[in-house]
Amino acid sequence: MSSLQTARFSLPLLSPGQASKEVFHNEALSLIDFLLHPVVENIANDPQLLSPGEGQSWLVGTSPLGEWQEHSGHIAGWTAGGWRYIRPQENMRIVVSDERKTLIYRDNLWVSVGAILPPAGGSNIDPEARVAIDSILDILQLLRIAPDGL
Repeated sequence: MSSLQTARFSLPLLSPGQASKEVFHNEALSLIDFLLHPVVENIANDPQLLSPGEGQSWLVGTSPLGEWQEHSGHIAGWTAGGWRYIRPQENMRIVVSDERKTLIYRDNLWVSVGAILPPAGGSNIDPEARVAIDSILDILQLLRIAPDGL
């Protein structure tokens, strides 16, 4: 990290007397746009197979090719200026849109958040408690805090 980048996501910082400040400012805004609500289309290894639209992003897989080769595990976002890469941070959470799942970055790996199953069976069944648990689970899934039990 240089002194002209933020510590966590290497966003470009402005310096006094810097020429073309708008370039650095716009670069930072482009990266922030991907970070505000990190949703990726899917996990991919080869950018050549994609037809990205501006503002779309993908999670770079474990065997990246081409211009993604040095960015395994990063979020690759497409902008008018080409690909922008975001290095994940510990406990960062993203949603993989095509697979309807949530991933969390832990110990240098993206891990899938397992589904929470509703209560079933048991020797002492409390119908009111099960309704309450199902309601809580529905809200957590709606908010994408807990994945769907698909």
